[in-house]
Order: sequence, then structure tokens, then C-alpha cells
Amino acid sequence: MRKKDIFTTVLLLFFGAVALVVMFLFSARAEKYETQGVAVEAVISDIQSESRHDEYVHHTIVTYEVDGVSYTNKLDTYTSSFYVGKKITIRYMPDNPNQISYTDGTSVIKIVMIGVATFCFVLAVAPIVKTVAGTYKSRSIKANGRKLVCKITGVDVKSNVTIMGKNPCTITCFDDMGNAYTTKFLCPFEDNYMPGQMVNVYVDRNNPNKYFIELD
Repeated sequence: MRKKDIFTTVLLLFFGAVALVVMFLFSARAEKYETQGVAVEAVISDIQSESRHDEYVHHTIVTYEVDGVSYTNKLDTYTSSFYVGKKITIRYMPDNPNQISYTDGTSVIKIVMIGVATFCFVLAVAPIVKTVAGTYKSRSIKANGRKLVCKITGVDVKSNVTIMGKNPCTITCFDDMGNAYTTKFLCPFEDNYMPGQMVNVYVDRNNPNKYFIELD
């Protein structure tokens, strides 16, 4: 793998790990309020909005009553279903009624974080698995197959599509007998394959449909 690929993989694994940590923190907090907190009905008394980095962040203010005493505090959650006057169930800590949480929204956060983590891990691991599988296949064919020198006749690079800093590329080449060989891969920006270039192609002796195009 190239250094850029390794950096991207490490970055994806890092973001996936961060997503899991966030999920566990929210889960632990929610479990604390679920097991130790006391449920009480609250009314959304205000929804405050502020601009941060060209986007709006909303804060939910709720009013509730504990032992005849009225409290007004900021909730730790906001959803698009919230509106002023809506009644929701929150939980407060018995030793400090000012500590509140809306645990119903935790499941949504967990699902989102699990989704983000899974997405990052799949993107990080997929190239590694593909590289290992491709390396094993290419080494096997290269060691036991027929070596042909072929001429590149077609290079199709989708420059408008970028995946992990690379462009999808399709290369087609022909041998002296007119047999065509094609390979698809992610092409780094600095690589430049041109029609007319000669490349080595290794073909399985028992199955000509199995081959490996050696690209530097």
C-alpha cells in the first residue's frame, strides 16, 4: 500500500474509533439516568438557536416540577420533533434535580454512531482485504502463468470521481494474437498510463480468463 493509502486507512480507523467512543459515552450516561434517575414530565418552554460555523445549533429549555419546586434547565438533546409547549419525559438525579437528561434520544445517537463507525471501518478494511487477495492471486498467476507483452490500447480515467484520493481507471490491452485483457483499479493522480505503452500480462495456463496485468 502507498503512504497515502496507509494515511487514509489510519484516518478512517481513527474516526471509526471516535464514533464508537462517543457511542459508549452516550450509552453509559443514558444507563446512569435510566437506573438512577427519576422520570418526570417536562414542558419545552423555549428553543434557543445560535449560529456556529455557518450552521445553527439548537438548545432545548424545559420546565418541570420536583417536590413542588419548579425548575428550568437546558436539556442535553434537541430533535426536529421538539417544539415549544411539547410535553416530554425526562429524568433527573435525585440528589440534584438540576441534572437532567432525555434518554429517549440516546438510541438515535447510538444508531448514528454505530453507522458512522461501521462505514469508516468498512472503508478502511476493504482496500486491505482487496490488496491481500489481489497480491495472493497475482503472485500465483505470475509464478505459474504465461508471460505476455501487451500493448495498452485504451485508458479510461473517471477524473470526475474521486475515491480515497484516487480516480477509477480502466485499462485495456491486447497481445499479438488479438486477445484483449482488461483491469479496473483506483488510479493515483500521479500515475499516467497512455495508449501505446507496453505492459506485462500473466495468464493462467489452465484458464485464460484468469490473468494479471502488471502495472508499475
